[in-house]
Amino acid sequence: MKKIIFLLLILSTHIQASAQAHMVSGLNPQRSFTGLSVGFNADMSSTTAKFESQGFKFEGLGRQNFSGSIQADYGITLGRKGVLLIGAKRYLGEQDLLKASGLSIVGKITKKDHTSIFVAPGILVNEKSLAYLKASYEHFYLNGSIDSIGSEERLIHGIGLGVGLRTEISKSLLLNIEVSKIYYTNDFTLLNVSTGSTYGSVGMLHNFE
Repeated sequence: MKKIIFLLLILSTHIQASAQAHMVSGLNPQRSFTGLSVGFNADMSSTTAKFESQGFKFEGLGRQNFSGSIQADYGITLGRKGVLLIGAKRYLGEQDLLKASGLSIVGKITKKDHTSIFVAPGILVNEKSLAYLKASYEHFYLNGSIDSIGSEERLIHGIGLGVGLRTEISKSLLLNIEVSKIYYTNDFTLLNVSTGSTYGSVGMLHNFE
């Protein structure tokens, strides 16, 4: 019995050492996308909106913006080719979502303090690229104003859905390309706003795995 236990211990040690050697030698295909990754994104957004004020309806309004964001996420191995990304993204600065004027009424909506928390299950499409789907919770402040009426600021929530591709371009450097759509809650009382934004982003992340 002691000999059997001794042999089992030797075998388990050998298996563990072999597994570690395989991971080091590059046989773990998800290695570039697991662990902590931190980086910066260049973002472009297009917002379309409609709102009502004093009986007037404004539709097809919108604005395009360029901005930056910082991002951190953690990748967890799922099976042989899957990776689950869990992370957060913080947009920098303020963006004007829309400006409108007509019949002596001038309206403006500005977004600030935008934070996104997301999960993104992905699958390897080759040894250097990970394709993923993304679902996010968005929250930020909107400031809406109408000349001669007043202004209002409120915390707004939203849901984002997107797709992306993450590619290893060096041992620890990743290129991330993503497109997403954000749907905002319609509870901005001063301006009866119904709006959403489409985002496209290109980012560079450093992987610490």
